[in-house]
Amino acid sequence: FLVVSAAAPQDGPLDRDLDGEDLLVIRTLLRGDLVLRMRLELVLDVFLERVRIQPDTSGIVSLHVFSAVVSQVVSNVPLTMLVIPLIRAVPGDVLWVSLAAGSTLGGNATIIGAVANIIVVEQAYRQGVRLGWWEFTKVGLVVTALTLVASVGILVLELEIGFLR
Repeated sequence: FLVVSAAAPQDGPLDRDLDGEDLLVIRTLLRGDLVLRMRLELVLDVFLERVRIQPDTSGIVSLHVFSAVVSQVVSNVPLTMLVIPLIRAVPGDVLWVSLAAGSTLGGNATIIGAVANIIVVEQAYRQGVRLGWWEFTKVGLVVTALTLVASVGILVLELEIGFLR
């Protein structure tokens, strides 16, 4: 499809709001180039300086927020692969569930937040439905915020009553 292919951009829905340089950046991010990994590691370093990765409420909130923000520029798969070593030694399952939820739900805010979003926009375009960047993001931000708040609330409740540890 348009964003991840090596072909030149066609007249598609993303071309309406993004220029060629933007598409090149998106392609680079989605390919997982070395530059991307270096940037992600820098983001992780900043993240680690500011949060505690513990199996408690702060860990749940931290992973959700971090995942939601980073998922807007990086697919959830490389994000998850970079975070796994950070939570591997933490006892319990709450941070694993939190990472899964945060990285999945966080990708709903923008078109490039998840590959599925790109597929939907491209297919809609082929059917004559135009979903622009801002139109998608207005709805996506609300959906993402509400689902992340619900997810954090549920996970904190499950931690408190002993379903998660």
